[in-house]
Amino acid sequence: LGNRETAFLFSISSAGLTHAVARACANGHLKRCSCDDSYDSHVTDGSWRWDGYVDCSAYSFKPVNKLYKDLGRANFNPLSRAYRIPKSNYWEWKLCGDNVHYAAKFVRRFLKSRSTSRDIRAEVDKHNSDLGIRVVKSNVKVTCKCHGVSGSCTTKTCWRKMAPFYEIGRKIKRAYDKAVKVGSINNSNGRARLIRLRRSRLRHRKLSGGSSITSSLTRHTLPPVSPTPDSRLNLVANTYRTTTPRATLNPREELKGEIPRNKELVYLEKSPTYCRKSRYSKGTKGRVCKDERSCDKVCCGRGYTTHVRLVRRSCQCEVKWCCAVHCNTCSERKKIHTCK
Repeated sequence: LGNRETAFLFSISSAGLTHAVARACANGHLKRCSCDDSYDSHVTDGSWRWDGYVDCSAYSFKPVNKLYKDLGRANFNPLSRAYRIPKSNYWEWKLCGDNVHYAAKFVRRFLKSRSTSRDIRAEVDKHNSDLGIRVVKSNVKVTCKCHGVSGSCTTKTCWRKMAPFYEIGRKIKRAYDKAVKVGSINNSNGRARLIRLRRSRLRHRKLSGGSSITSSLTRHTLPPVSPTPDSRLNLVANTYRTTTPRATLNPREELKGEIPRNKELVYLEKSPTYCRKSRYSKGTKGRVCKDERSCDKVCCGRGYTTHVRLVRRSCQCEVKWCCAVHCNTCSERKKIHTCK
């Protein structure tokens, strides 16, 4: 399906992969990348400068003769993932930042290698995946921490840090709420170009008898799109329609159509109803919901039943030396809400 939910799925998945790869690089879990050691000029104020390199893949210090000469003291610790170089009367530090640049390149290469199609569905998926990557990159902030006596900033530590993933998810959810429907026109090279669709305007014309009729602008249908048998990242496996989706575009609006912005999620077709059981959804009948507010939405206005259930769980756990954990079993009454 090329609906809003599929658009959100592609976007949040590419964002999650980018976030995970960037964090893994900084933590030294990948061999092909390490920290983000690139210079960021807007962070410094003239008395600080970024310098040096820390290889977080092994938490090791890159030997520099001048550095050892300047820091020939006992308190130098190469395992701190940071080191300092004297400049005038200041100290500067470089910590291990999240390598978002490498992660973004890696994810884009990965997605590109899994899809060679040039149809409208491929362009929609690419657009939504790129949005997820851009959200992660645009929410990287430089975090600095001062060290010194009595609150002075004798030593300054700076590193790049990604926003928590729940913040990334919120931004993509807002894009989902404002997603736009698109069609396509073919470029000279045969590649589909996405165009925002607008509702067709109805024209009124008078008849000789004084009555009026309403005629809609003529529509034409684009060629069918053949979905690939497997989706990129296997995110929406077994969710394609057996019939090929089509996108309709008004010929007069084709010239007025706008290219969707990079910060907009795009989709091809209207979402099916998830309230009733169908080939796309199991429906929400019998589904457990959290509280009254969520139940009103999840249950699609049909109402819900509430019953009390006795739940058993482990509690009062203690670690016994050596190597054993002993827990008691506690019982509690819990309200369970179920959709009608």
